[in-house]
Amino acid sequence: MVMGYGKSCENFKIDETNCKIAFFIYGTLKQKFEEYASKGMAKLVGEGYIFATLYDLKGYPGAFKGSGNKNRAYGIVYCISENFKDQIIKYCDEYEEFYPEKPESSLYIRECAKVILTDTNKTVSAFVYYYNGKPTGRIIDDGIWEKGRFQ
Repeated sequence: MVMGYGKSCENFKIDETNCKIAFFIYGTLKQKFEEYASKGMAKLVGEGYIFATLYDLKGYPGAFKGSGNKNRAYGIVYCISENFKDQIIKYCDEYEEFYPEKPESSLYIRECAKVILTDTNKTVSAFVYYYNGKPTGRIIDDGIWEKGRFQ
């Protein structure tokens, strides 16, 4: 079982396959997960959103959760292969500067979130990296971050 900061995520079925570990990707990791999918290390589940406020932090995004947040951050859900989970989680944690043993000093925090898939309205559990700093920068009103969009 893989834990995020606080709790683990629930399994869900995709195409009759049990997805044990999923990630919701909304920013600069999108390209890496496309690469993982092309190598059979991850499988695209679909587009979705979480309830969070998305900021452009000058070159990369940061999602901020909050109680009662009605804002949406849009991204993509991938189910990662059990055979590559350690490799992928290690890479993502290092990339997002998440330190499980010292979350308070991490740039991002990996947590389990409920993701609503846009094509089916089905809710799935996936890990997401929430920004661990103060909300600064520009709020992305439509909840969609794209590299170079705000430069």
